[in-house]
Amino acid sequence: MLTGDDGASVEAAKTFANTSSVLYDAVFVPGGAQSIATLLKQGDPRQFIDEAFKHGKPIGAVDEGADLVAATEAGRLLVTDGVTAKEYTSYGLIVGKSSTLKQLTKAFMAALTQHRFTNRKQVEQIAA
Repeated sequence: MLTGDDGASVEAAKTFANTSSVLYDAVFVPGGAQSIATLLKQGDPRQFIDEAFKHGKPIGAVDEGADLVAATEAGRLLVTDGVTAKEYTSYGLIVGKSSTLKQLTKAFMAALTQHRFTNRKQVEQIAA
């Protein structure tokens, strides 16, 4: 059960451990230092994100969640290819700080309307 700051709860029936990212329209990685530190020690969360990247899905991340995205093969390849943070949006990657959450949410929703990002030349190098 996940509980937000407003007290509302949502049951997370599916996770990276029991489903595939190809079944979803997008991936969003929230922040949380302790949670991300735990996820960084595991391979499945990174593979889940890499698989979404390979399939052109929009990927969003806020605060420490951006660290998890950066730790993926896709994140490494983007850096290697010289893709700057300013260019991320054109690749369907929406990352930032919670202080800009309204703008991030708007950009993420816009990325969802595009559905797929076929300009990701790095996908052929990802084994997902």
